[in-house]
Amino acid sequence: MVADLWSGEFMRMSTYDWHKNHGAVFEDFFGCEIPSHYGNVEEEYWTLRKSVGIRDVSYFGKVQITGKDRQKFLHGMISNDIKSLEPGQGRHALFLDVKGHIQGDFKIYSFPEHLLMVLQHYVRDKVVSGLDRYIISEDVKMKDVTEELAMIQIIGPRAEELLRSKGVVSIPSQFLSFETISMAGNEAHLIRLGVAYALLCGAASAPSLLENLDAKLVGWKAFDIFRVETGLPIQNLDIDESNFPQECGLDDALNFNKGCYLGQEVMARIDAQGHINRLLFGIVSNDPLQAGQKLYKGAKEIGKITSPIFSPSLQTHLALGYVRREFASEGQEIEVGDDRKPVTVKKLPISA
Repeated sequence: MVADLWSGEFMRMSTYDWHKNHGAVFEDFFGCEIPSHYGNVEEEYWTLRKSVGIRDVSYFGKVQITGKDRQKFLHGMISNDIKSLEPGQGRHALFLDVKGHIQGDFKIYSFPEHLLMVLQHYVRDKVVSGLDRYIISEDVKMKDVTEELAMIQIIGPRAEELLRSKGVVSIPSQFLSFETISMAGNEAHLIRLGVAYALLCGAASAPSLLENLDAKLVGWKAFDIFRVETGLPIQNLDIDESNFPQECGLDDALNFNKGCYLGQEVMARIDAQGHINRLLFGIVSNDPLQAGQKLYKGAKEIGKITSPIFSPSLQTHLALGYVRREFASEGQEIEVGDDRKPVTVKKLPISA
Protein backbone atom coordinates (compact mmCIF):
# COMPACT_ATOMS: atom_id res chain seq x y z
CA MET A 1 0.00 0.00 0.00
CA VAL A 2 1.03 3.63 -0.51
CA ALA A 3 1.37 6.04 2.41
CA ASP A 4 2.22 9.71 2.82
CA LEU A 5 2.99 10.54 -0.80
CA TRP A 6 3.76 14.08 -1.91
CA SER A 7 0.57 15.84 -3.07
CA GLY A 8 2.15 17.40 -6.16
CA GLU A 9 2.01 20.97 -4.83
CA PHE A 10 4.92 23.39 -5.28
CA MET A 11 7.77 22.31 -2.99
CA ARG A 12 11.08 23.47 -1.59
CA MET A 13 14.05 21.27 -0.78
CA SER A 14 14.71 20.68 2.91
CA THR A 15 17.96 22.69 2.75
CA TYR A 16 16.42 25.71 0.96
CA ASP A 17 17.21 28.20 3.76
CA TRP A 18 20.85 27.10 4.02
CA HIS A 19 21.42 27.63 0.30
CA LYS A 20 19.59 30.96 0.31
CA ASN A 21 21.98 32.13 3.04
CA HIS A 22 24.93 30.97 0.91
CA GLY A 23 24.06 33.00 -2.18
CA ALA A 24 21.91 30.59 -4.16
CA VAL A 25 19.75 31.91 -6.98
CA PHE A 26 16.84 29.51 -7.32
CA GLU A 27 14.80 28.29 -10.25
CA ASP A 28 11.64 26.27 -10.64
CA PHE A 29 12.60 22.73 -11.64
CA PHE A 30 9.41 20.79 -12.34
CA GLY A 31 7.58 22.28 -9.38
CA CYS A 32 10.47 22.53 -6.92
CA GLU A 33 12.75 25.48 -6.14
CA ILE A 34 16.34 24.29 -6.53
CA PRO A 35 19.68 26.16 -6.67
CA SER A 36 20.17 27.42 -10.22
CA HIS A 37 23.57 28.97 -9.56
CA TYR A 38 25.60 30.79 -6.91
CA GLY A 39 26.65 33.80 -8.96
CA ASN A 40 28.95 32.45 -11.67
CA VAL A 41 27.80 29.49 -13.75
CA GLU A 42 31.04 29.15 -15.70
CA GLU A 43 33.17 29.02 -12.53
CA GLU A 44 30.88 26.30 -11.18
CA TYR A 45 31.21 24.37 -14.44
CA TRP A 46 35.02 24.48 -14.38
CA THR A 47 34.92 23.34 -10.75
CA LEU A 48 33.15 20.16 -11.88
CA ARG A 49 35.65 19.65 -14.67
CA LYS A 50 38.92 20.44 -12.85
CA SER A 51 38.38 20.24 -9.10
CA VAL A 52 35.43 19.21 -6.92
CA GLY A 53 31.99 20.74 -6.55
CA ILE A 54 29.12 20.16 -4.14
CA ARG A 55 25.63 19.79 -5.57
CA ASP A 56 22.71 19.44 -3.19
CA VAL A 57 20.03 17.15 -4.63
CA SER A 58 17.93 16.81 -1.48
CA TYR A 59 14.91 17.52 -3.68
CA PHE A 60 15.28 14.08 -5.29
CA GLY A 61 12.32 11.84 -4.49
CA LYS A 62 13.10 9.19 -1.90
CA VAL A 63 10.74 6.29 -1.21
CA GLN A 64 11.29 3.78 1.60
CA ILE A 65 10.05 0.28 0.78
CA THR A 66 9.45 -2.15 3.66
CA GLY A 67 7.76 -5.51 4.22
CA LYS A 68 9.09 -9.05 4.00
CA ASP A 69 8.16 -9.35 0.30
CA ARG A 70 9.80 -6.09 -0.79
CA GLN A 71 12.70 -7.59 -2.75
CA LYS A 72 10.71 -10.38 -4.32
CA PHE A 73 7.95 -7.97 -5.38
CA LEU A 74 10.26 -5.36 -6.90
CA HIS A 75 12.34 -8.03 -8.60
CA GLY A 76 9.24 -9.10 -10.51
CA MET A 77 8.27 -5.55 -11.44
CA ILE A 78 11.37 -3.65 -12.54
CA SER A 79 14.11 -4.12 -15.11
CA ASN A 80 17.16 -5.08 -13.04
CA ASP A 81 18.12 -7.78 -10.53
CA ILE A 82 16.85 -6.74 -7.11
CA LYS A 83 16.55 -10.17 -5.49
CA SER A 84 20.32 -10.57 -5.16
CA LEU A 85 20.91 -7.12 -3.62
CA GLU A 86 22.72 -7.24 -0.29
CA PRO A 87 22.76 -4.42 2.28
CA GLY A 88 25.27 -1.81 1.13
CA GLN A 89 24.56 -2.38 -2.56
CA GLY A 90 22.51 -0.46 -5.11
CA ARG A 91 21.13 -0.94 -8.61
CA HIS A 92 20.09 1.27 -11.47
CA ALA A 93 16.64 0.12 -12.63
CA LEU A 94 13.61 1.15 -14.67
CA PHE A 95 9.88 0.75 -14.29
CA LEU A 96 8.48 -0.02 -17.74
CA ASP A 97 4.99 -0.45 -19.11
CA VAL A 98 3.97 -3.69 -20.80
CA LYS A 99 5.17 -2.28 -24.15
CA GLY A 100 8.67 -1.63 -22.79
CA HIS A 101 8.37 2.16 -22.56
CA ILE A 102 10.07 3.96 -19.66
CA GLN A 103 7.77 5.07 -16.84
CA GLY A 104 10.46 5.61 -14.21
CA ASP A 105 14.28 5.80 -14.02
CA PHE A 106 15.73 5.35 -10.53
CA LYS A 107 18.31 3.87 -8.19
CA ILE A 108 17.45 1.23 -5.56
CA TYR A 109 19.62 0.93 -2.42
CA SER A 110 19.46 -2.02 -0.03
CA PHE A 111 19.47 -1.53 3.75
CA PRO A 112 19.00 -4.27 6.38
CA GLU A 113 15.36 -3.38 7.06
CA HIS A 114 14.24 -1.63 3.86
CA LEU A 115 14.95 -0.66 0.29
CA LEU A 116 15.30 2.98 -0.73
CA MET A 117 14.25 4.24 -4.18
CA VAL A 118 15.83 7.51 -5.32
CA LEU A 119 14.42 9.24 -8.40
CA GLN A 120 13.43 12.61 -9.82
CA HIS A 121 10.80 14.15 -7.53
CA TYR A 122 8.35 14.81 -10.34
CA VAL A 123 7.97 11.14 -11.37
CA ARG A 124 7.86 9.73 -7.85
CA ASP A 125 4.09 9.55 -7.50
CA LYS A 126 3.62 8.04 -10.95
CA VAL A 127 6.14 5.28 -10.28
CA VAL A 128 4.89 4.45 -6.80
CA SER A 129 1.24 4.48 -7.88
CA GLY A 130 2.14 2.31 -10.85
CA LEU A 131 3.86 -0.24 -8.64
CA ASP A 132 1.08 -0.09 -6.05
CA ARG A 133 -1.45 -1.32 -8.61
CA TYR A 134 0.32 -4.67 -8.68
CA ILE A 135 0.45 -5.23 -4.90
CA ILE A 136 -2.24 -7.79 -4.11
CA SER A 137 -1.44 -9.91 -1.07
CA GLU A 138 2.30 -9.16 -0.84
CA ASP A 139 3.69 -7.64 2.33
CA VAL A 140 5.04 -4.43 0.77
CA LYS A 141 4.66 -0.86 1.98
CA MET A 142 5.95 2.32 0.33
CA LYS A 143 6.46 5.59 2.18
CA ASP A 144 7.67 8.95 0.90
CA VAL A 145 10.71 10.03 2.96
CA THR A 146 11.85 12.87 0.68
CA GLU A 147 11.61 15.49 3.43
CA GLU A 148 13.27 13.25 6.01
CA LEU A 149 16.44 12.53 4.01
CA ALA A 150 18.94 14.79 2.26
CA MET A 151 21.38 13.91 -0.53
CA ILE A 152 24.57 15.80 -1.36
CA GLN A 153 26.61 15.00 -4.46
CA ILE A 154 30.40 15.41 -4.54
CA ILE A 155 31.49 15.70 -8.18
CA GLY A 156 34.82 16.21 -9.91
CA PRO A 157 38.31 14.73 -10.29
CA ARG A 158 39.24 15.75 -6.74
CA ALA A 159 36.12 14.29 -5.09
CA GLU A 160 37.92 11.43 -3.34
CA GLU A 161 40.72 13.77 -2.26
CA LEU A 162 38.15 16.01 -0.57
CA LEU A 163 36.55 13.08 1.24
CA ARG A 164 39.94 11.81 2.45
CA SER A 165 40.78 15.30 3.72
CA LYS A 166 37.62 15.19 5.83
CA GLY A 167 38.70 12.00 7.54
CA VAL A 168 36.72 9.51 5.43
CA VAL A 169 38.67 6.24 5.45
CA SER A 170 36.22 3.75 3.96
CA ILE A 171 35.51 4.71 0.34
CA PRO A 172 33.06 2.39 -1.51
CA SER A 173 34.67 0.87 -4.59
CA GLN A 174 31.74 -0.51 -6.60
CA PHE A 175 29.20 1.54 -8.56
CA LEU A 176 26.17 2.31 -6.33
CA SER A 177 27.68 0.54 -3.32
CA PHE A 178 27.74 2.52 -0.07
CA GLU A 179 29.43 2.69 3.31
CA THR A 180 28.19 4.19 6.57
CA ILE A 181 30.54 6.94 7.67
CA SER A 182 30.80 9.65 10.32
CA MET A 183 31.48 13.24 9.28
CA ALA A 184 31.28 16.37 11.42
CA GLY A 185 29.63 14.32 14.14
CA ASN A 186 26.88 13.10 11.80
CA GLU A 187 26.22 9.65 10.42
CA ALA A 188 25.78 9.43 6.65
CA HIS A 189 25.86 6.84 3.90
CA LEU A 190 28.55 7.47 1.29
CA ILE A 191 27.48 6.21 -2.15
CA ARG A 192 29.76 5.61 -5.11
CA LEU A 193 28.40 7.21 -8.30
CA GLY A 194 31.04 6.31 -10.86
CA VAL A 195 33.72 8.99 -10.46
CA ALA A 196 31.41 11.00 -8.18
CA TYR A 197 29.94 10.33 -4.74
CA ALA A 198 26.79 11.14 -2.80
CA LEU A 199 26.13 11.56 0.90
CA LEU A 200 22.71 10.32 2.05
CA CYS A 201 21.82 11.62 5.49
CA GLY A 202 19.02 12.86 7.70
CA ALA A 203 17.68 16.23 6.57
CA ALA A 204 18.64 17.84 9.89
CA SER A 205 22.29 16.80 9.37
CA ALA A 206 22.65 18.25 5.87
CA PRO A 207 23.60 21.86 6.80
CA SER A 208 26.38 20.61 9.08
CA LEU A 209 27.72 18.30 6.37
CA LEU A 210 27.58 21.07 3.77
CA GLU A 211 29.54 23.37 6.08
CA ASN A 212 32.10 20.68 6.81
CA LEU A 213 32.68 19.80 3.15
CA ASP A 214 33.50 23.47 2.55
CA ALA A 215 33.86 23.15 -1.24
CA LYS A 216 32.44 25.22 -4.09
CA LEU A 217 28.68 24.92 -4.45
CA VAL A 218 27.32 24.02 -7.88
CA GLY A 219 23.82 24.71 -9.15
CA TRP A 220 21.64 23.17 -11.82
CA LYS A 221 22.84 25.35 -14.72
CA ALA A 222 26.48 24.26 -14.42
CA PHE A 223 25.52 20.65 -13.82
CA ASP A 224 23.22 20.71 -16.86
CA ILE A 225 26.19 21.63 -19.09
CA PHE A 226 28.29 18.89 -17.47
CA ARG A 227 25.62 16.20 -17.83
CA VAL A 228 24.92 17.03 -21.51
CA GLU A 229 28.63 16.76 -22.30
CA THR A 230 28.83 13.43 -20.48
CA GLY A 231 25.61 12.12 -22.03
CA LEU A 232 23.39 11.76 -18.96
CA PRO A 233 19.70 11.80 -19.97
CA ILE A 234 17.07 12.95 -17.48
CA GLN A 235 13.43 11.93 -17.40
CA ASN A 236 10.98 14.53 -18.77
CA LEU A 237 13.89 16.35 -20.46
CA ASP A 238 15.45 13.62 -22.62
CA ILE A 239 13.28 10.63 -21.70
CA ASP A 240 9.52 10.35 -22.08
CA GLU A 241 6.95 7.58 -22.13
CA SER A 242 7.62 6.84 -25.80
CA ASN A 243 11.24 5.81 -25.17
CA PHE A 244 12.73 2.34 -24.91
CA PRO A 245 15.75 2.00 -22.57
CA GLN A 246 18.10 1.05 -25.41
CA GLU A 247 17.32 4.29 -27.23
CA CYS A 248 18.50 6.30 -24.23
CA GLY A 249 21.71 4.39 -23.48
CA LEU A 250 20.25 2.92 -20.28
CA ASP A 251 21.42 -0.64 -20.91
CA ASP A 252 23.04 -0.81 -17.45
CA ALA A 253 19.52 -0.76 -15.95
CA LEU A 254 18.53 -3.97 -17.78
CA ASN A 255 19.11 -7.57 -16.76
CA PHE A 256 18.34 -10.24 -19.35
CA ASN A 257 18.77 -13.22 -17.03
CA LYS A 258 16.39 -12.37 -14.19
CA GLY A 259 13.10 -13.67 -15.59
CA CYS A 260 9.78 -11.91 -16.03
CA TYR A 261 9.00 -8.28 -15.28
CA LEU A 262 6.83 -5.63 -16.89
CA GLY A 263 8.06 -5.03 -20.44
CA GLN A 264 10.48 -7.98 -20.32
CA GLU A 265 9.25 -9.59 -23.55
CA VAL A 266 9.82 -6.38 -25.50
CA MET A 267 13.30 -5.96 -23.96
CA ALA A 268 14.22 -9.53 -24.92
CA ARG A 269 12.97 -9.03 -28.47
CA ILE A 270 14.99 -5.82 -28.91
CA ASP A 271 18.07 -7.55 -27.48
CA ALA A 272 17.65 -10.53 -29.84
CA GLN A 273 16.91 -8.51 -32.95
CA GLY A 274 19.25 -5.60 -32.18
CA HIS A 275 16.82 -3.17 -33.75
CA ILE A 276 15.65 0.21 -32.47
CA ASN A 277 14.69 3.13 -34.65
CA ARG A 278 16.51 5.98 -32.86
CA LEU A 279 19.42 6.59 -30.51
CA LEU A 280 20.40 9.35 -28.12
CA PHE A 281 23.51 11.08 -29.49
CA GLY A 282 25.32 14.36 -29.14
CA ILE A 283 24.74 17.23 -31.57
CA VAL A 284 27.39 19.91 -32.21
CA SER A 285 26.48 23.25 -33.79
CA ASN A 286 28.02 26.63 -34.53
CA ASP A 287 24.68 28.24 -33.67
CA PRO A 288 22.45 28.08 -30.58
CA LEU A 289 20.11 25.09 -30.42
CA GLN A 290 16.65 24.81 -28.89
CA ALA A 291 14.82 21.93 -27.24
CA GLY A 292 12.27 20.44 -29.60
CA GLN A 293 14.00 21.50 -32.82
CA LYS A 294 13.72 18.86 -35.51
CA LEU A 295 16.70 17.23 -37.17
CA TYR A 296 16.85 16.51 -40.91
CA LYS A 297 18.88 14.73 -43.53
CA GLY A 298 17.92 16.44 -46.72
CA ALA A 299 14.10 16.48 -46.84
CA LYS A 300 13.77 13.63 -44.34
CA GLU A 301 13.00 14.31 -40.67
CA ILE A 302 15.34 12.09 -38.63
CA GLY A 303 15.15 13.24 -35.01
CA LYS A 304 14.93 16.09 -32.52
CA ILE A 305 16.92 18.11 -29.98
CA THR A 306 16.15 17.47 -26.29
CA SER A 307 18.75 19.31 -24.11
CA PRO A 308 20.78 22.19 -25.64
CA ILE A 309 23.71 23.96 -23.90
CA PHE A 310 26.83 26.00 -24.66
CA SER A 311 30.04 24.20 -23.71
CA PRO A 312 32.73 26.41 -22.11
CA SER A 313 35.38 23.72 -22.64
CA LEU A 314 34.60 23.08 -26.30
CA GLN A 315 33.52 26.68 -26.99
CA THR A 316 30.60 25.58 -29.09
CA HIS A 317 26.89 24.75 -28.87
CA LEU A 318 25.99 21.18 -27.94
CA ALA A 319 22.84 19.20 -27.31
CA LEU A 320 21.51 15.78 -26.56
CA GLY A 321 19.09 14.59 -29.20
CA TYR A 322 17.55 11.55 -30.84
CA VAL A 323 18.75 10.56 -34.28
CA ARG A 324 17.41 7.77 -36.48
CA ARG A 325 19.79 4.84 -36.24
CA GLU A 326 20.91 4.94 -39.88
CA PHE A 327 22.25 8.47 -39.29
CA ALA A 328 23.47 7.94 -35.69
CA SER A 329 27.20 7.75 -36.29
CA GLU A 330 30.21 9.84 -35.31
CA GLY A 331 30.75 12.78 -37.65
CA GLN A 332 27.50 12.43 -39.59
CA GLU A 333 26.56 15.79 -41.10
CA ILE A 334 22.85 16.61 -40.77
CA GLU A 335 20.66 19.73 -40.48
CA VAL A 336 18.55 21.31 -37.73
CA GLY A 337 15.49 23.57 -37.63
CA ASP A 338 13.32 25.20 -40.24
CA ASP A 339 16.34 26.99 -41.72
CA ARG A 340 18.26 23.69 -41.99
CA LYS A 341 21.48 24.87 -40.37
CA PRO A 342 24.31 22.30 -40.50
CA VAL A 343 25.13 20.29 -37.35
CA THR A 344 27.30 17.27 -36.62
CA VAL A 345 26.37 14.05 -34.84
CA LYS A 346 28.76 13.03 -32.05
CA LYS A 347 29.06 9.95 -29.87
CA LEU A 348 28.52 10.33 -26.13
CA PRO A 349 30.29 11.55 -24.08
CA ILE A 350 30.94 14.54 -26.34
CA SER A 351 34.59 15.52 -26.78
CA ALA A 352 36.53 17.79 -29.11
